[in-house]
Parts: sequence; C-alpha cells; structure tokens
Amino acid sequence: MAKVTKNTANPPVGLKRECKADIYFQISLQINKNKINDGSSHIVSTGLGFRSQNFFIDLAYVLKMTKEQYWLYSPNFVNEANNEYLFHRIVLTGGLKF
Repeated sequence: MAKVTKNTANPPVGLKRECKADIYFQISLQINKNKINDGSSHIVSTGLGFRSQNFFIDLAYVLKMTKEQYWLYSPNFVNEANNEYLFHRIVLTGGLKF
C-alpha cells in the first residue's frame, strides 16, 4: 500500500527589506513535504511593493517545484509514476485604504 500521512508544511523563511518608507522588497522560500504518495514541493517567491497613505500595490513572482511518486492503485499491482511539475505565477495585487 502507498503511505498516507498528513501533509507537513514549514513556515516560509525569507527576508524583507524596505528601501524607503514607501517601497519594499521581499524574498521567501518554503519547503513542504507531502507524505501522500511520497512527494515534496519547494516554493520560492519574490516581490516588490509600494504603499502610500491611500493605496498599496504589490507585484510578486512565485515558482513552485513539485516532485512525487504516484500510485494509481496498490504498489503491489502497478509501478509508480514519477511526476514533476513546475508552476510559474505572476501576481499583482492592490488596494485602497479608507
């Protein structure tokens, strides 16, 4: 049988630097171990933001790399499939302050 246990996630580790009072830059790394089907994922993100008294805007890039060994049925009957995924995301968020 394939091992099935809870996901374990580590909190992100990173650094945040404010260049000026209104501009900031951030880099973070997160490693997750997915014990379902023997997999793991690594998430790296970086972002740049601007804030003022009335609004804020952030731009971020997120890279997620995932590897897993997956069994559709019992490992006694079939071989595992080795899957690798690579996700790129660009996220733009903004808001108004009231």
